[in-house]
Amino acid sequence: MSDPITVAGLALAIAAPLDLCLKDVIALCQSQRNIDQELDAMIVAFNGLWIKTDAQLEALSAI
Repeated sequence: MSDPITVAGLALAIAAPLDLCLKDVIALCQSQRNIDQELDAMIVAFNGLWIKTDAQLEALSAI
């Protein structure tokens, strides 16, 4: 039969890394919560820069 202290030690040894993993998963999920809005903002900014660059190239080619 297993020693109760060994079983308790094993349970505590498993609980600590499991707690850290769960905290990491929760932090990752929270950081990714607004990813759609952030990507939309990046796309809008990129499109704005593209339009500006296109206008500058057209003005430069007209010279």
